Amino acid sequence: MKRLMLALAVLSVPVGCAFLRPVEVEYVSNDNVLQSVAISAYHVDPKFFETVSADVRDDALTFHYRGRVYPGDSAWVVRFSEKGTEQDPLTLRDIYTVLPAVSEGRRLFQVLDDGEVPWQGSVLRFVRYRFESAVRDASGTPLEGRGILAAIAGKHDGGWVVYRFKLDNHGDRQTLDWQALLPFLEPLPDD
Repeated sequence: MKRLMLALAVLSVPVGCAFLRPVEVEYVSNDNVLQSVAISAYHVDPKFFETVSADVRDDALTFHYRGRVYPGDSAWVVRFSEKGTEQDPLTLRDIYTVLPAVSEGRRLFQVLDDGEVPWQGSVLRFVRYRFESAVRDASGTPLEGRGILAAIAGKHDGGWVVYRFKLDNHGDRQTLDWQALLPFLEPLPDD
């Protein structure tokens, strides 16, 4: 504690005529690369969601999104290429295997319901949930967060591909159902 206090005291001493100030960092944005990857691999309509990061591997793609229509939205989409020699393909399609990771660290996490709907010759399986959001209103009360976790599998380029979706909202949607995933479902290949 004494070292911390000493460090803070040293940092608060004027240096010459100027005080230490945060340095503004300039950088070259990789936004053009990110958008190119998103457009070529899995393109979500940018009027609904902004692509904020991508992780590209030989057997999986992961995209992270921020909501535009609903700023409280955050989402990810993972596309797995099934490999029967290394994993159980049915496990990739099972959304309940991912639910413990999604619920971890979330206060008052509660599964609301689950279901399935047909989509392009396959079946979208989903789980809807709610939780106490880390985002708070003006009075400091936590907002109710809502979320949906879903998975769908289909043939693509001669092999099986599984898509997993997670969409969370931190307070500016009254409901969150499977139709909220439409911007993520529309780019799916239909072969």
